[in-house]
Amino acid sequence: MLSRGGLYSLMSSFLVVLLAICVTGILEQSGILSSLVEPLVKRTLGSTFRITLATMVTALITNMIGSSMLLTSIVAGSLMKNVFKNNN
Repeated sequence: MLSRGGLYSLMSSFLVVLLAICVTGILEQSGILSSLVEPLVKRTLGSTFRITLATMVTALITNMIGSSMLLTSIVAGSLMKNVFKNNN
């Protein structure tokens, strides 16, 4: 398991997830995430379709910047989590 690449091959994915969680936590606690989400939320007008579309655009931009789907999933999910909760 250790010598054939079992845990070693997963290390890069683990580090990306850990980094994404750390960066998201820092941005969330500093208030940067809320300032990024507010303009998007104002344009959605409570529409489920528009909220989903805004989430997809956010995920696309995050994927273009971070080049990792793991990073995209964590950051986009954290960004839009409260928007989805508020709109059921």
